[in-house]
Amino acid sequence: MKLSEAQVSQLRAEFASHIQQVRSLSSRVPPEQQPEFQRVLLESLHKLQGMIGEADRLTNAYLTGEMDDINSVVLAIERADLALDFALKLRNKVLEAYQEIMRMPV
Repeated sequence: MKLSEAQVSQLRAEFASHIQQVRSLSSRVPPEQQPEFQRVLLESLHKLQGMIGEADRLTNAYLTGEMDDINSVVLAIERADLALDFALKLRNKVLEAYQEIMRMPV
């Protein structure tokens, strides 16, 4: 499905508005209270690990007959799959950026 020019410009305007809101909110927080990249990354990876663990736990519970709600199992698996997919795409983008920086002449 191809977006029209009006839809694209509307999406760009919304995106610019969101970026402006994030910048204004982040400027209100003192630098010493802003999260560090490493901490945010580790927290995100911990949450991802928790999602995968929850999906495994629910799958095992369903397979052993401890629960019979297949919807919860499928939702947990899909949630973990989407989070893992996002993490892999983010990793690939970070690696591409690093490789691009390494190709720059000094």
